Amino acid sequence: MEYCPGGTLESKCAENIEMPLVRWYTCCLLKAVEYIHERLIIHRDIKPANIFIGRRNVLKLGDFGSSVRLRGGATAFGEIVQWAGTPAYMAPEVQTLGGKVEMNNKEELSGYGRAVDIWSVGCVVLEMCTGKPPWHGLDMFQIVFRVGSGMCPSIPPKLKADGDCVSFLDLCFRSDPKQRANASTLRQHPFANVTVRCVCLLLMYLLAT
Repeated sequence: MEYCPGGTLESKCAENIEMPLVRWYTCCLLKAVEYIHERLIIHRDIKPANIFIGRRNVLKLGDFGSSVRLRGGATAFGEIVQWAGTPAYMAPEVQTLGGKVEMNNKEELSGYGRAVDIWSVGCVVLEMCTGKPPWHGLDMFQIVFRVGSGMCPSIPPKLKADGDCVSFLDLCFRSDPKQRANASTLRQHPFANVTVRCVCLLLMYLLAT
């Protein structure tokens, strides 16, 4: 992996990231997620500590120690049933291993697929916007209970004024993975589809810092 002079996104989140830069980072992250998903790879541990800031503020997704490769173009029933990742950034179906369904007169775990990474992307975006990890202030057991119950991280009132951001997060935080948008769709969302105006604002921000 190439040298990333900007360090991790985790350290950057502790600062006050301006919204144009948040949108740019989101665009970069979605490109990376779309790339690995097209190659049948699920990362399973997307979080700011595993995202690096390269030259020209381009994000690089790293640490594939928890990743898994699918056997086919679509996730087979029960193919991935391992508990992996970091609880605060996990999708509900990872916590529950997809839930149990009856197959051939016995209960089987249905597993999960690429949509788990999309939930994690939403968690990363929320952290960039607020400066705090999702489920901030809760211990691991409280987080596991809430996420496993299908709850999503709360959006602060000040962030709700940004309609594009709220709409984007809603598409990431659908408790039903089948209702979650994929990376390709999210790249076209107004929040992540970085326009020329947004790039200009980003350049102005970078020149001022």
